[in-house]
Amino acid sequence: DFGDPVDEAVSALRTKGFVIIEDDADREGEGDLCLAAEHATPYAINFMMRAAAGLVCVALTPERCEQLMLPPLRVKRSDDSPNFVMPCDLLRHGSGISASERAETIRALADPTITAGSLFRTPGHVFGLSVHPGGLRARAGHTESAVQLCQIAGLQPAAVLSEMLDSQGEPMCRAELMIYSASNGIPIVTTAEILKHLCEHP
Repeated sequence: DFGDPVDEAVSALRTKGFVIIEDDADREGEGDLCLAAEHATPYAINFMMRAAAGLVCVALTPERCEQLMLPPLRVKRSDDSPNFVMPCDLLRHGSGISASERAETIRALADPTITAGSLFRTPGHVFGLSVHPGGLRARAGHTESAVQLCQIAGLQPAAVLSEMLDSQGEPMCRAELMIYSASNGIPIVTTAEILKHLCEHP
């Protein structure tokens, strides 16, 4: 059993662990496996690819996307869907698709000492998501929730996300997410709980 969901999630992120973020049923109603981007390792990324089985993405602030010259993949936001930016690879030998290469790219995206977009090539294998400029209060999505949790934890505002799919390749329902959380010792938190915490601790 877990205590306060936000506190448990923050503690897990600080100790290089995973959390599950569930959004509201009236939105996607899905769960994403989440890790602080600065803690991405080949093992962690491989685990996310196999255990969660969804698309592995990195949630970044709009300012970070602009700094690294990662433009949005659409000119204007027309709905509430995630705001994808140009996928990229860190300039290294190899294709960029391996778990080790993706982990290195993800850590670089979160590294505040790296400020040159020229260190990345596009398009690549790491898919980026830009947080809504208004943050979690403006869009209660996985992207905004994950970055907000990292900020509460005192970590870099960048998170790795992957949708959690079942054995049939369909999004896990809430009951499945709760079972997975309990059996694997991974805290689960909802976007509503994170937003409530944000309002209570401005």
